[in-house]
Amino acid sequence: MIEGHRISGSIVIVPDDDTKRAIAYAGIRRIAPVLKLCLDTSGVPVVAEIERSSCFPRYDSELVDGVLAWRYRPYEKDGSPVRVCTRITFVYSQRLRP
Repeated sequence: MIEGHRISGSIVIVPDDDTKRAIAYAGIRRIAPVLKLCLDTSGVPVVAEIERSSCFPRYDSELVDGVLAWRYRPYEKDGSPVRVCTRITFVYSQRLRP
């Protein structure tokens, strides 16, 4: 798992207030978008793309931007840095308003 090698960037990426209201208005309690993340040999994200949308385009965009800001220690195989890819599931939950 890539998490152990991340050295910077916040893992807390929440929807903006308008999107939170839209989620509530839609009657949704939980969303779990999935992103594909690929790192180059220096640990910099080179691919961050939505594989399963949150169904809220602005939040999807915030997730991609947030993930692209992450930095990692390079992964190595046999002592040489390698490119790696993984998938990340973000889970966002909120209470429904009465």
